Parts: sequence; C-alpha cells; structure tokens
Amino acid sequence: AFVRDHLESPEAVLTELHRFYNNEDNLSLFICWGIIYWAAYFGDPKFALEVIEKAYTMNALTLTHLWFPIMHEVLLS
Repeated sequence: AFVRDHLESPEAVLTELHRFYNNEDNLSLFICWGIIYWAAYFGDPKFALEVIEKAYTMNALTLTHLWFPIMHEVLLS
C-alpha cells in the first residue's frame, strides 16, 4: 500500500523498501521479490542485486524472475 500511495516519490519508496528490508522479521520469498521489482522499477539496481543475493542465501532464487524486462538494468549493473 505504501508503494501504491507514493508512486510519485521514488526516494520515499526506496527509503521505505530499505527500512522494510533491514527488518529480518519481514523477509520471505514473496517480500524479497517484491522489493527486488520495486527497487528495479524505481532505479536502484544495486539494492535490487543486494536483495537478489539475500534471496539466493534463503534458497529462494528463481532465475525465471530475472528475465522480466524490469530486470534489464539490474542485470547490467
């Protein structure tokens, strides 16, 4: 809901995504991929890669997710 309500403010969304990501109690496969996609959408490929690495350590990395067009910049970074 926060992302939807703040689509006009990428900085606010990225700040909230970082805050949410840093709370280990929030993380799950679903949450990680949501953060990855929103970070990519809002232009923070380094953060998206960080979360991809976290998903990998959680044994939650599915390579098919990386082929979505939104991941283009992330994979190039």
